[in-house]
Amino acid sequence: RNLEQWLQKFMSDETLSLVHSDCQEIDSNSNQLESVHNGGEGYLLDDLLQGGKWINGTSGSLIKRTIIEEAGGFDIDLSTGADQEFFFRIASKGKIGRVPKVLWYYRIHSNNMHNNIGVYERDTLLTFTRANEHKLYKTPAFRRLCLSKMNYMLAGMFWKANRVKSINYLLKSIAWHPPIILTFLRKLFK
Repeated sequence: RNLEQWLQKFMSDETLSLVHSDCQEIDSNSNQLESVHNGGEGYLLDDLLQGGKWINGTSGSLIKRTIIEEAGGFDIDLSTGADQEFFFRIASKGKIGRVPKVLWYYRIHSNNMHNNIGVYERDTLLTFTRANEHKLYKTPAFRRLCLSKMNYMLAGMFWKANRVKSINYLLKSIAWHPPIILTFLRKLFK
Protein backbone atom coordinates (compact mmCIF):
# COMPACT_ATOMS: atom_id res chain seq x y z
CA ARG A 1 0.00 0.00 0.00
CA ASN A 2 2.76 2.49 0.93
CA LEU A 3 4.89 1.67 -2.07
CA GLU A 4 1.93 1.92 -4.43
CA GLN A 5 1.03 5.41 -3.20
CA TRP A 6 4.63 6.61 -3.28
CA LEU A 7 4.99 5.34 -6.86
CA GLN A 8 1.76 7.08 -7.87
CA LYS A 9 3.15 10.33 -6.50
CA PHE A 10 6.38 9.82 -8.45
CA MET A 11 4.39 9.22 -11.64
CA SER A 12 2.45 12.45 -11.09
CA ASP A 13 5.62 14.58 -11.25
CA GLU A 14 8.81 13.55 -13.06
CA THR A 15 10.84 16.22 -11.25
CA LEU A 16 10.54 14.52 -7.84
CA SER A 17 13.71 13.15 -6.24
CA LEU A 18 12.08 11.71 -3.13
CA VAL A 19 8.55 10.94 -1.98
CA HIS A 20 7.59 10.55 1.65
CA SER A 21 4.36 10.20 3.59
CA ASP A 22 2.96 11.28 6.91
CA CYS A 23 3.92 9.41 10.06
CA GLN A 24 1.96 8.58 13.21
CA GLU A 25 3.82 8.21 16.51
CA ILE A 26 2.92 5.16 18.58
CA ASP A 27 4.01 4.08 22.05
CA SER A 28 5.78 0.84 22.99
CA ASN A 29 2.37 -0.93 23.09
CA SER A 30 1.42 0.29 19.59
CA ASN A 31 -1.12 2.80 20.92
CA GLN A 32 -1.37 5.88 18.71
CA LEU A 33 -0.03 9.07 20.27
CA GLU A 34 -1.20 12.57 19.41
CA SER A 35 1.79 13.41 17.21
CA VAL A 36 1.37 13.07 13.47
CA HIS A 37 4.33 14.29 11.41
CA ASN A 38 3.29 15.79 8.10
CA GLY A 39 6.63 16.84 6.65
CA GLY A 40 7.12 19.15 3.72
CA GLU A 41 6.85 19.21 -0.03
CA GLY A 42 8.55 21.10 -2.83
CA TYR A 43 12.09 22.44 -3.01
CA LEU A 44 12.85 22.00 0.68
CA LEU A 45 16.58 22.45 1.14
CA ASP A 46 16.38 25.95 2.61
CA ASP A 47 13.50 24.94 4.92
CA LEU A 48 15.34 21.81 6.06
CA LEU A 49 18.49 23.78 6.85
CA GLN A 50 16.44 26.23 8.92
CA GLY A 51 14.58 23.48 10.76
CA GLY A 52 11.24 24.74 9.45
CA LYS A 53 10.14 21.65 7.54
CA TRP A 54 11.30 18.08 7.44
CA ILE A 55 11.18 14.79 5.61
CA ASN A 56 9.67 11.96 7.61
CA GLY A 57 12.49 9.46 7.95
CA THR A 58 13.97 6.96 5.56
CA SER A 59 11.42 4.33 6.66
CA GLY A 60 8.67 6.47 5.19
CA SER A 61 10.46 7.54 2.01
CA LEU A 62 11.13 6.35 -1.49
CA ILE A 63 14.11 7.89 -3.28
CA LYS A 64 15.14 7.61 -6.91
CA ARG A 65 18.24 5.46 -7.24
CA THR A 66 19.97 8.00 -9.49
CA ILE A 67 19.51 10.67 -6.82
CA ILE A 68 21.02 8.43 -4.13
CA GLU A 69 23.98 7.69 -6.40
CA GLU A 70 24.42 11.40 -7.09
CA ALA A 71 24.01 12.52 -3.44
CA GLY A 72 25.95 9.66 -1.88
CA GLY A 73 24.96 7.38 0.96
CA PHE A 74 24.71 7.87 4.70
CA ASP A 75 27.51 9.55 6.62
CA ILE A 76 28.96 6.77 8.82
CA ASP A 77 30.19 9.33 11.37
CA LEU A 78 26.57 10.11 12.32
CA SER A 79 23.96 8.13 14.20
CA THR A 80 20.86 10.19 15.12
CA GLY A 81 21.70 12.82 12.52
CA ALA A 82 22.37 10.48 9.61
CA ASP A 83 18.86 10.79 8.15
CA GLN A 84 18.83 14.58 8.44
CA GLU A 85 22.23 15.03 6.82
CA PHE A 86 21.31 12.56 4.05
CA PHE A 87 18.04 14.42 3.42
CA PHE A 88 19.92 17.74 3.17
CA ARG A 89 21.95 16.29 0.30
CA ILE A 90 18.90 14.64 -1.33
CA ALA A 91 16.93 17.91 -1.13
CA SER A 92 19.84 19.74 -2.76
CA LYS A 93 19.30 17.54 -5.83
CA GLY A 94 15.65 18.31 -6.47
CA LYS A 95 12.02 18.46 -5.51
CA ILE A 96 10.43 16.51 -2.65
CA GLY A 97 6.96 15.00 -2.90
CA ARG A 98 4.60 14.11 -0.06
CA VAL A 99 1.68 11.71 0.19
CA PRO A 100 -0.55 13.46 2.76
CA LYS A 101 -1.63 10.26 4.50
CA VAL A 102 -0.30 8.34 7.48
CA LEU A 103 1.35 5.36 5.79
CA TRP A 104 3.80 4.37 8.52
CA TYR A 105 4.30 4.48 12.27
CA TYR A 106 7.20 5.57 14.46
CA ARG A 107 7.48 3.83 17.81
CA ILE A 108 8.45 6.07 20.75
CA HIS A 109 10.20 4.34 23.66
CA SER A 110 12.91 5.08 26.21
CA ASN A 111 15.68 3.59 24.04
CA ASN A 112 15.08 5.78 20.96
CA MET A 113 18.38 7.20 19.70
CA HIS A 114 16.98 10.74 19.92
CA ASN A 115 16.64 10.38 23.70
CA ASN A 116 20.44 10.51 24.03
CA ILE A 117 20.85 14.28 24.14
CA GLY A 118 24.66 14.14 24.02
CA VAL A 119 24.70 12.11 20.81
CA TYR A 120 21.94 14.27 19.37
CA GLU A 121 23.98 17.39 20.13
CA ARG A 122 27.14 15.95 18.54
CA ASP A 123 25.26 14.80 15.45
CA THR A 124 23.43 18.10 15.04
CA LEU A 125 26.68 20.06 15.11
CA LEU A 126 28.34 17.63 12.68
CA THR A 127 25.31 17.63 10.36
CA PHE A 128 25.50 21.39 9.94
CA THR A 129 29.27 21.21 9.48
CA ARG A 130 28.67 18.70 6.67
CA ALA A 131 26.11 21.04 5.09
CA ASN A 132 28.82 23.68 4.94
CA GLU A 133 31.33 21.20 3.50
CA HIS A 134 28.80 20.26 0.78
CA LYS A 135 28.20 23.97 0.06
CA LEU A 136 24.47 23.72 0.75
CA TYR A 137 24.08 27.25 2.15
CA LYS A 138 23.14 29.66 -0.63
CA THR A 139 24.83 32.72 0.92
CA PRO A 140 26.96 33.53 3.98
CA ALA A 141 23.99 35.41 5.51
CA PHE A 142 21.75 32.36 5.02
CA ARG A 143 24.39 30.15 6.66
CA ARG A 144 24.46 32.47 9.69
CA LEU A 145 20.65 32.31 9.92
CA CYS A 146 20.67 28.50 9.74
CA LEU A 147 23.41 28.21 12.37
CA SER A 148 21.51 30.62 14.59
CA LYS A 149 18.36 28.52 14.35
CA MET A 150 20.33 25.32 14.95
CA ASN A 151 21.90 26.79 18.12
CA TYR A 152 18.49 28.06 19.23
CA MET A 153 17.06 24.55 18.84
CA LEU A 154 19.94 23.10 20.89
CA ALA A 155 19.33 25.75 23.57
CA GLY A 156 15.75 24.53 23.82
CA MET A 157 16.78 20.89 23.98
CA PHE A 158 19.14 21.55 26.88
CA TRP A 159 16.81 23.89 28.82
CA LYS A 160 15.71 21.25 31.35
CA ALA A 161 18.85 19.09 31.34
CA ASN A 162 21.62 21.70 31.53
CA ARG A 163 20.74 25.40 31.87
CA VAL A 164 24.35 26.56 31.49
CA LYS A 165 24.70 24.71 28.19
CA SER A 166 21.28 25.97 27.12
CA ILE A 167 22.22 29.59 27.76
CA ASN A 168 25.53 29.06 25.96
CA TYR A 169 23.68 27.84 22.86
CA LEU A 170 21.21 30.72 23.13
CA LEU A 171 24.09 33.21 23.18
CA LYS A 172 25.69 31.50 20.16
CA SER A 173 22.33 31.70 18.39
CA ILE A 174 22.13 35.44 19.03
CA ALA A 175 25.75 35.91 17.93
CA TRP A 176 25.06 34.18 14.60
CA HIS A 177 21.86 36.16 13.92
CA PRO A 178 20.99 38.87 16.49
CA PRO A 179 17.32 39.29 15.46
CA ILE A 180 16.60 35.79 16.81
CA ILE A 181 16.47 37.38 20.26
CA LEU A 182 12.99 38.62 19.30
CA THR A 183 11.87 34.99 18.89
CA PHE A 184 13.25 34.20 22.33
CA LEU A 185 11.58 37.23 23.94
CA ARG A 186 8.20 36.43 22.36
CA LYS A 187 8.43 32.90 23.71
CA LEU A 188 9.59 34.11 27.12
CA PHE A 189 6.71 36.56 27.58
CA LYS A 190 3.99 34.38 26.06
